[in-house]
Amino acid sequence: MRDRNGIGGVVAARTLGGALCVGAVLCSGCNLFPETRRASERRSPSVLVVVLDACRADKIGAYSFDRPTTPRLDALTREDETVVFRHYYVQAPWTKTSTASLFTGLFPYQHGLLSGDARDRDGARGRVYATQSLVPAFDTMAECLSRAGFATFAVVKSHHLDARYGFDQGFERFRFLRGQDDEELVRETLREIERARGAFFGYVHLYACHNPFREEERDADYMRRFGFPYDEAGRASAGIDFARPEIKFAIREGKIRLTPEDERFLHLVYEAKLRQVDERLVGPLVTGLRNAGRYDDLLLIVTADHGEALFEHEAYAHSGLLWNTVLHVPLIVKFPKGARPSELAREVRGTARAVDLLPSLLSWVGQPPPPYLPGVDLFRGATADFTLAEVPGGWTLQREGYKLIRFPERRLLFHVAEDPGELRDLAFERPSQADALESFARALFRNRSRDLPLAVDTETELDPATEDELRSLGYIP
Repeated sequence: MRDRNGIGGVVAARTLGGALCVGAVLCSGCNLFPETRRASERRSPSVLVVVLDACRADKIGAYSFDRPTTPRLDALTREDETVVFRHYYVQAPWTKTSTASLFTGLFPYQHGLLSGDARDRDGARGRVYATQSLVPAFDTMAECLSRAGFATFAVVKSHHLDARYGFDQGFERFRFLRGQDDEELVRETLREIERARGAFFGYVHLYACHNPFREEERDADYMRRFGFPYDEAGRASAGIDFARPEIKFAIREGKIRLTPEDERFLHLVYEAKLRQVDERLVGPLVTGLRNAGRYDDLLLIVTADHGEALFEHEAYAHSGLLWNTVLHVPLIVKFPKGARPSELAREVRGTARAVDLLPSLLSWVGQPPPPYLPGVDLFRGATADFTLAEVPGGWTLQREGYKLIRFPERRLLFHVAEDPGELRDLAFERPSQADALESFARALFRNRSRDLPLAVDTETELDPATEDELRSLGYIP
């Protein structure tokens, strides 16, 4: 496997709570599968992970939303082999960090991939993207399943998941289709599945529900059915235009404020985009899997990398936000025919997290998870007693019905069991509860294993196409 540190640009090792020490992890990775046999010999089912970018759980019918945003996804949840994890949380509110946790089974403070910023290059023309990259010492989901005998492929188009940042580790075929629409990514996924002769592990990441919400990306029938009198053109001339990425910066900088009608329309266009995702992506993917004869023996996982704030708490989009509108996403798992574990009911209400999927998958294919992974085995009925998410300079911990949001200048406490909208701050009213959650989180950070590798700081040049992509999605102004 090639050395992914040689990606061009500036690379420097970082440390967090100790020196970068990869030897122990490398040795651990080498011994993960001492008795590995080819997946085809074990008659293992194939695995497909489908990520719907920016998809909120609370807008999906199977998660009790009362409008028909996701009829095809809801039909999947009604199958006997499907399990819905109702309280599933990601570990970060944006693609790169969240996917790093999914792939490595580690919290952000453990893998160290946290930030990404476009900036002008010193003393030269052009811009660079400053972020972190996964180093080869990480054992990713694809690497683990490849060693277990699965053919592996990924179909992605997001700059944040570029091979330059180490996200291709373990994939025999890494299809990076920048500029293609989501429908083409679905078609390419089905083509990759047709190429796979034995058991495979596939990963496909679709932009799906990501802002902005352009008119051609909204389901027209949904807009007609649930629309209301709203002067979209007039509001756009006043700067309230949800079809353009610039509105994200205007809202965050306090340059504009949304009226209740604006907020209602924002929810409507998000739901209409989700409805189109369900029709044009989820439906054809499931149909294609059936037509290819790969559906019944497939472990199909549908989830998201983060949600989307729709002006709750006067917040928009997702990056840097720690509200549950951004962290609570769907996890829908369809097991192969006749293979849903007896430990799992059709619906799981305990806490589940992105870091739990890697150990769960390894256990499912008969491989012992590495001992350093913090996650639990969801597929054997285990659930977590806390969930943690991080952004640069801040974090949130949720445990025993309470949630603490911590930034250097403030801390917020919510009793989410009684206040799911996170509307009433109890930090001053119940300081002992806030202290307990803070102590719990800081103990996690303090006890980070020095044997785990860390992502490395990386700067890459932004070519015009990549810069346009990031600007179109509201990542850079």
